Amino acid sequence: MGAVGTLPEVLGPGDLPKLNEGLRRLFQALRQAQAVFSDGGGGSQLDGAYFSLHAVCFFLGLFRVTGFEGLAMPLFALESALWALDEGNTEPLLKPVSRAKGGRPRASYPRQQFIGMVAYTVRRLRDFGYRHSNAHTEVATELRRVGATTDRGSDRITARTVRHWCDQVSEDVGRRSPAAQQYDVLLTDPRNAAFDRMQAEAAVRVLRQRLVHTALASGVASPPRKTS
Repeated sequence: MGAVGTLPEVLGPGDLPKLNEGLRRLFQALRQAQAVFSDGGGGSQLDGAYFSLHAVCFFLGLFRVTGFEGLAMPLFALESALWALDEGNTEPLLKPVSRAKGGRPRASYPRQQFIGMVAYTVRRLRDFGYRHSNAHTEVATELRRVGATTDRGSDRITARTVRHWCDQVSEDVGRRSPAAQQYDVLLTDPRNAAFDRMQAEAAVRVLRQRLVHTALASGVASPPRKTS
């Protein structure tokens, strides 16, 4: 990959052939990386992640602005760190962040997004006349029904858990966490304005379904086992 690509930041009709070729190569490389990643085993997954990142870096390198402004430097650093990890060396970028004694690790990104969905669901239930305590209990009950647990992996989700998550989102004034960001995205998404035109009972039913779907998609809950 050259230091400076040939595509402009704003594309014109004459740039489409090169863009399409770049996309073709990108998706071809991503499919190959996915195949490596899916072979199983930690080594294969590491190789698959590295190849995927390399493909993305190559594609971004087609744009002049990437080289001029060094926009891909963080990705290059991660690519280098993954390469070093495969050689048995852990660069500072991949070393665990030290935390205060007794501090709990940050939840994963998918779980953080799930927490944002939980806070949003509580907010919408409040809009439909639920008291805070009732909204917390309603959400906790629905999540327990599908086997959702806390980030400890074994603790049952209670109304207190839901209230704590909502407080986390509310107290994140800078909106730095994925949970707060997801909450804001859901709150401002124009498609969610449809809830305001629905009967309260129907809206609550849809909110429950979306909450369960998010819990399952993020790995917080497990699909109920079919009984024979």
